[in-house]
Amino acid sequence: MMIPGTLDEWDYDRIRQLVIDGYCETDTFDFKPTLKPVFGDPKKRDEYNERILNIVCAFANTYGGFIVFGILMFLSLVLLFQ
Repeated sequence: MMIPGTLDEWDYDRIRQLVIDGYCETDTFDFKPTLKPVFGDPKKRDEYNERILNIVCAFANTYGGFIVFGILMFLSLVLLFQ
């Protein structure tokens, strides 16, 4: 499957197929479960936010990219349901 290169190419079916095909992240996209974590521990919340910021900076300093929120990846479960 071709990985989307523009925002217009991202849609539900494309994201679904990438998940089914086992894509977790590449140099130009990453899946994250949520934009605003609901961790009880403020330290864990800050660490999660820091990871998001690092991804954004990495994309900004290279080829650009997309973060798709709302995807919780468990590769073993994805493979199980193929």
